[in-house]
Amino acid sequence: MKRRFRRITSLSTAMALLTCIFPTGCSVEPVDPGPLCTTADEWTALFDRRSQTETWLGADGIYSVALDGNDAYGSATADTRTFFIFSDSLMGSSDETGYVYWAPGQPSQTSALLTGNVADPDKIEFVWGPGGNGEFGSDKHLFGEHKWMLDCFVMGDALYILGFPEKDWKPAQMDMIKIPIVNGEPDYASYTKTANIPQLCYWNERGSYVYAFGIGVMCNTVSAGAPDPDGYIYFYGYRDAVWQMSRKDLIVSRIKESDFPDFSKLTYWDGEGWSSNIEDCDVLVKNVSCELSVTPVTTGPCKGKYIAVYTEATESANMMYAIGDSPVGPFEDPVKFYTAPEHGSVEGMYTYNAKAHPHLSSDGKLLVSYNCNNRSTFGRQNTTEYHPRFLWLNLNAITSQDDEDD
Repeated sequence: MKRRFRRITSLSTAMALLTCIFPTGCSVEPVDPGPLCTTADEWTALFDRRSQTETWLGADGIYSVALDGNDAYGSATADTRTFFIFSDSLMGSSDETGYVYWAPGQPSQTSALLTGNVADPDKIEFVWGPGGNGEFGSDKHLFGEHKWMLDCFVMGDALYILGFPEKDWKPAQMDMIKIPIVNGEPDYASYTKTANIPQLCYWNERGSYVYAFGIGVMCNTVSAGAPDPDGYIYFYGYRDAVWQMSRKDLIVSRIKESDFPDFSKLTYWDGEGWSSNIEDCDVLVKNVSCELSVTPVTTGPCKGKYIAVYTEATESANMMYAIGDSPVGPFEDPVKFYTAPEHGSVEGMYTYNAKAHPHLSSDGKLLVSYNCNNRSTFGRQNTTEYHPRFLWLNLNAITSQDDEDD
């Protein structure tokens, strides 16, 4: 399990600090979700790993992409192979209550492959150990070393994943993993790494801001099935205001598909145009989470716009969306669409890092996941505490403020 800001020596100190970082109450007035959101119980159940033996039991992270590269809303079919990437992963054996009675260590990356477009437990397989070799152990990371994983995408015949080793619970650098796709399957054992991409992670000289990209990737390209492709890959990130209790604000960069992976050609949105200076980044949405998504909306009243999905203030019960006119906004005032009941339900429980999975969505509903964790439970924990939850966000019920003003 991970913490995301600084080392804290006691739970009481942690909770006091978290109350300061993440004050109770919401900057957006709580709303009854009504028709906006329902729980996606079948997807939550897919990752509920009670009564499992010597296998994957839970994790956070959970980004996904179709291995054919088509990330368009609702594009998955019965034959689609979906790749999931997880960060800190709970391994071992659990009983019928979810209690983990054998825990051989917690690697910081694992994966899963799902066949089809429904949450079928018979169609998902989990992958762990160096290069996918199935070894157990806290040092048996999928990609060989401790690294927390971010978003993933497909270009051509390869799968790319961003991730970072941490420094005081923040990105020390940004790396990119490349996995060849062979006969429609990721060849885990043949992965390669591009380490320390400076255009994707930057600490300013005073250490007051950290800029990190890869928390969300949107391929606005023909090959990804984008509805209005401009030929760019958008790398969303956050500007971490270290001096303001590590508030995260959404920023964005982009690179032409034809220039990828030459990150020297990455540029940053400055509010009016594209700059080569990372410190010129303009804030798109304030107070977002460390992981999120930005997705084209192709159905409902906001068709033609873009939707950012995230958890307010990184760790809170508040699952949020914001509607933008373009991949760089402007984004309207955020809307709270769900209150996670797990957050604070028992001592130490918290929820974080909501994001969308567009290709697995359908029928006017956007599939959204968020993570659950318990900072009071170390070592062996219950699988019911540490696995992702899923929601259906009703795109036919969301509205744009432009529509409301008419």
